[in-house]
Amino acid sequence: DGKFLFATHPGTISNETIEDLLAGGEKEKAVVEKIQKAEANKEAIQGHMQAFMEASEAKDTDAMEAALTELEKLDPEFRFLDRMRTDVAIAKKDWGLAATILEGIEDERTAMITAATIVQATDETPDEPSEALLKEMIKALSGSAIDDATVKAALARAQWKAGQKDEARATVKAAAASPGRYPKAALEGFAASFETDTPHTLTQLFESLQKAQ
Repeated sequence: DGKFLFATHPGTISNETIEDLLAGGEKEKAVVEKIQKAEANKEAIQGHMQAFMEASEAKDTDAMEAALTELEKLDPEFRFLDRMRTDVAIAKKDWGLAATILEGIEDERTAMITAATIVQATDETPDEPSEALLKEMIKALSGSAIDDATVKAALARAQWKAGQKDEARATVKAAAASPGRYPKAALEGFAASFETDTPHTLTQLFESLQKAQ
């Protein structure tokens, strides 16, 4: 009927949201109120996200949890909450909690990004994270439909730490064979390091990629 309901980023609109809007009545009203509230809270949310990132850089888990709590109050369905909860768990080395959160993430892309983030956060420490968390990380990274060489690299690092060395070598070979937008030589060097049982970390790979570009 030409009525202006709200303005928001298209990425926040799910199929379920569209269906409820089209249904009209109470469902439409509930969706509109929810989105309007989220838009009104946007500035505050951005402030708490900034505080969270700064606390993460400082490895201040208390401040991270405080910012996360405020975000949960403002928007209990905020799309980055699971990733942030995982960040807190990793910072506190609570591997069991991190594994539980990762296992519960239904969105494939979010699970993949979260797992890759954990790989990078724990990559420099040989005995971290736990076997149970590695299992969930491998599942999330293996299940991703995103064909990206750096995702394969993260998967290989998780596989190696889990003792799946043959699988890790196969994964990095596949990454080097299909580098996509990345310099092939850097990925070949990364794959070669696995063959000599001295696998490079993701940080080393990213440094090589940057130099090669």
